[in-house]
Order: sequence, then C-alpha cells, then structure tokens
Amino acid sequence: MYTIKVGEKSFDIQVKGNVVKVDGKVLEFNIVHLENNRHHLLLANKSYTLEVVKYDTQEKKAQIKVNNLDVEVSVKTAMDLLLTEMGLNNSHNNIARDVGAPMPGLILDVVVSEGDEVKKGDKLLVLEAMKMENIIKSPGDGKIKSISVSKGQSVDSGQKLILFE
Repeated sequence: MYTIKVGEKSFDIQVKGNVVKVDGKVLEFNIVHLENNRHHLLLANKSYTLEVVKYDTQEKKAQIKVNNLDVEVSVKTAMDLLLTEMGLNNSHNNIARDVGAPMPGLILDVVVSEGDEVKKGDKLLVLEAMKMENIIKSPGDGKIKSISVSKGQSVDSGQKLILFE
C-alpha cells in the first residue's frame, strides 16, 4: 500500500499485477517504457505520456511531466506512514518531530522536562519492553512543548509520548 500525493491531493494506492486500486476503486493499467525516463501509461482507457524529470530517492519525491504538464509527486509506503505515526520517521532535516512509543511497554524514566532544548540523539526517556530497557532519543533538534507520560506509566505502541514546539 502506498499513499501518493499529487499536488495537494492524496490517494491510497494498492498495486497487484496490472490492477491498481485507487482509494478502493479498481482500475486496470498497462505501462510501457519508451526511452530514458519516458513511459506510456494506459489507465482506465485513457492514454498518458510520462516523463520522470527528477527523482529524489531519500525524500521519495518526483517531478513528472504528464502529457507535458509538470506534476510534483511524493510517495509514502505503509512503513513510512507507520514510522511517521510513531515519531520515528527518517526525516533528513534536523527538526524534532513528535515522539511516539515504538512498542508497548513501561516508562522507567523521563530524562527531560517541558521547555527543555534538545539536540538530535539526546536521551528523552527510558522505555522497558520485553524485559529490555530502550532509550528513546530525540529525532532532531527542538524544544519540548509537552510530555504526556510519566515514570511508571504503561504505554501502547504508537502512543504519543513527547510533543515538540
């Protein structure tokens, strides 16, 4: 499953063979590689010429010409969405995001306080899960806005633990 953002619109996409589901609607497609970064797409009985102008593999963003019209596309896999939801996204900027619990467990220690400035990699809290202590670190630089857990509290997977400004 993928979430594809085209301009300001987002679509949930599932692909199996030559069948694609777009937001739950089944469509058949055929794509043929023409030359270099050009392709011909037949989708729902409509013909499109696609040219990949630029693709950033780290950001998963592309600049594509669809019938000579420039379109910006970003792609997120189910894993990307899960990691973002848990606060563990592999963002390439150094700005802190909200932090979620990577797994269910028990909060053993909260090292930071609201208002603290932290750097990427700074220790935020300690989570015990499966009899192991897991140090949860800051995903980037930022200032802590709020902490929604305390020492001794049980947490669920994906539960928001710390919010950044």
